[in-house]
Amino acid sequence: MGLDGYLFDTNAAIALHRLDTSLDKVIRQAEKDKENIFFSVITQSEFIAGLSTDTDLDMIPFLGGVFYSS
Repeated sequence: MGLDGYLFDTNAAIALHRLDTSLDKVIRQAEKDKENIFFSVITQSEFIAGLSTDTDLDMIPFLGGVFYSS
């Protein structure tokens, strides 16, 4: 069983957290194609490791579950 969609890396997670617009085109294309966007457990772990300890993880959508799903 394969999963279709985009697998974002740690740099993409950081860009999203910083509200960087560099991924807007890819995200719009994913929405248009009705594709999912995924973050691996490794990417999530690397991202969390770089956060300050007082960060509320529930406020970061792509760590709590689905960022975009078709």
